[in-house]
Amino acid sequence: MGPDGTLVDSAAHHWVAWRDTLAAEKRSVLPSDFVNTFGKRNDEILHELFGAHLAPEWIDRVSETKEAGL
Repeated sequence: MGPDGTLVDSAAHHWVAWRDTLAAEKRSVLPSDFVNTFGKRNDEILHELFGAHLAPEWIDRVSETKEAGL
């Protein structure tokens, strides 16, 4: 079982999806940031990485793009 409770270890796929999605947004994420937030909801991750001031529309768009990249 993978670290996120799935039958397949999907961490590498999630890392690439976050890295690429945030790069397209001119933001970066470090591997350590990913490890520290893995398993949380996308909105929680984005708030933890970039602060509480994020627009809900931005969070939704980034989340949808990230999930499409899986």
